[in-house]
Amino acid sequence: FLNALFASALGAGHKFCMIAKQDGNIVYLDRSFQQMFPEIVEKPKRLLDNLMITYRVPEAQAQKIMQAIKLDTESTINIQIEGGKDRTVHSIAMHIEPILRPSGFCLIRGRVV
Repeated sequence: FLNALFASALGAGHKFCMIAKQDGNIVYLDRSFQQMFPEIVEKPKRLLDNLMITYRVPEAQAQKIMQAIKLDTESTINIQIEGGKDRTVHSIAMHIEPILRPSGFCLIRGRVV
C-alpha cells in the first residue's frame, strides 16, 4: 500500500516520473513513463542516454540534463521529446531534483509545457 501511495504522490501533476543514478541508470519509472517510452521499458538496461537518443531529444538539451544529474544540482530544463507508440513530439519541462538519502540518486519528472 505504501509503495502505491508514494508512487502516486511522486508523479502527481506530471506526465512521467523516474529516479536515476548519477551514472544515468534509471532505477525507478512510473506507469506513465512506461506508456510514454515503451521501447525503454523493454530494454534489459535502462539508461538516460538511451532514452534521449531513442526519443530524439536534441543533443544540447540532453547534455544539460546529464550535466545537472552528474553535478547533483536541482534544475528545470525545457526539452522536445518524442513519446508514445506514435512518436508524437512533446514539449516537456524536465524537473531534476537530487535525493538527499541515499546520495547519488535524483528524481526526474516531466511536465507538459
